[in-house]
Amino acid sequence: MRKVSRKVCMGVLILLFVSIFSLPLIVKAASTGYSFTMDKRVVDGSVTGKYHKLSKGNAYLTGSQYIYSADKGYSKKANAIGYELRNKTTRNSFGSFSKALSSRSSTYPTKISKTKFSKTVGGGTQYYLIMWKNDDDGNNVKGSGTVSN
Repeated sequence: MRKVSRKVCMGVLILLFVSIFSLPLIVKAASTGYSFTMDKRVVDGSVTGKYHKLSKGNAYLTGSQYIYSADKGYSKKANAIGYELRNKTTRNSFGSFSKALSSRSSTYPTKISKTKFSKTVGGGTQYYLIMWKNDDDGNNVKGSGTVSN
């Protein structure tokens, strides 16, 4: 039986060690939760101090939203909620989308399936969401979900 040199064994062990510990860096995906309560028109993550850490690449949003109460005196239909992802430093937008609410008479959540923002993010810890309605329709909304990539 041939002896395997010590240098070869050490090389294989080092290669195995580096491979095992670099794998999580390769497949690591960032994911942070968000939640909001909107009693008027806008919820701005830069004002509330809620920032998200994302890896470089496509950014996605999933979650749900629902009307938890309605102000008296409003008879308007529920407006859609807009979502926008921005960079804290540059305030650059990475895209936005709008999601209609369930009917005003129900409080069951409207699901937001995995929605991709239109531009890829550069990675980092300083991204925030802005949620808005075009006008105050008297519907008070809660929502939650995940920003990930």
